[in-house]
Amino acid sequence: MLSNCVEKYSMADYISNLKVTVYLTCRTISATLKNDNQICIEKEDGTCQLVNIDCIRRMVLIGKVTNLSYLVLHRMMIKRIPVDFLDLFGRTTGQLLPDNDEIKTYYLSQEKFKDSLNSLVFARTIVKTKIHNCHEIIRRRKDKVSSDFDYKKFMQMINSADSKDSLRGIEGIAAKHYFSLWSGIVKDFEWTGRIKHPATDSINAVLSLGYTLLRNRLTSALKSKGLNPRLGFYHISRGCHAALSSDLMEQFRALVDTTVLGAIRKKIIKPDDFSCKENSISIISGSAFPKILGIFEEMFNDVKIFYCCNGSKSEKVMKSSNDIIEDCAENYVMSLQDKMSFQTWSIGNGAMFSH
Repeated sequence: MLSNCVEKYSMADYISNLKVTVYLTCRTISATLKNDNQICIEKEDGTCQLVNIDCIRRMVLIGKVTNLSYLVLHRMMIKRIPVDFLDLFGRTTGQLLPDNDEIKTYYLSQEKFKDSLNSLVFARTIVKTKIHNCHEIIRRRKDKVSSDFDYKKFMQMINSADSKDSLRGIEGIAAKHYFSLWSGIVKDFEWTGRIKHPATDSINAVLSLGYTLLRNRLTSALKSKGLNPRLGFYHISRGCHAALSSDLMEQFRALVDTTVLGAIRKKIIKPDDFSCKENSISIISGSAFPKILGIFEEMFNDVKIFYCCNGSKSEKVMKSSNDIIEDCAENYVMSLQDKMSFQTWSIGNGAMFSH
């Protein structure tokens, strides 16, 4: 399954659509290289689709894709196109990235920064933006929720947090309160609150998949700037966890939330798109996977309004989420070098909160 970017498009269409993501699942019969610059994807119905490699932003493999040519992966690396590997629950199992030999790395700067006083300031800013976005989502749906999101209280608590541990505790309380208000919005679905891996209901399964795609997108952007995604300043680094990606994605979680809520409201996502396995684990059905992946790909590609927040100032910008994620990675690099102040991006005017 892939976004529309095939041979029949004119050059004008190609430019306007820019790069897209190709998704390959266990339902893909085969993916082979043709003419060095095209991938031939054979589908279950026996048809084949040719995709120009120059039109691909990234490739995502979900589940066991058994007939993927090594030459395709090799060509992805030559063209500097990242490849993500996910399991059927939306969890990252690996990532294949081209070497970054163009720019210097900032590992020492990252290591030094993560324990600095400024790292707590950055973390506060990230969490404030996340809470602001939660407030904005609930405010837009106030006719469906039982109570208001206690925005001012959480902002005051964040301002008084004197450590990252206390900040993480406040963030957890706020997130639990925020997701508890979803029960009035998603009435056609079972919902008892946010449950991560493994997801025990359909909405959590979709949220987990969306967050994973978002984290992987940030990870690639950070690596392309010479950053180590595992060296975060807020989340605790454990094993292969991309802590820095998790740090910076907190401000963008609202993109996934609004996408899922919008798809539910429009009845694009339905309860029968999911099946329940042993131990009450909910998974997305094979037939629904292309549809849900398409929803998230639109989320990344569609141009929308963001508010770039810098201290008490907020600037309205219109960009795609892909472009904003690239801007975020670039801003973090510049912030580490004290060449630019740290910025965040919100879905509503964020001038009311300061760093």
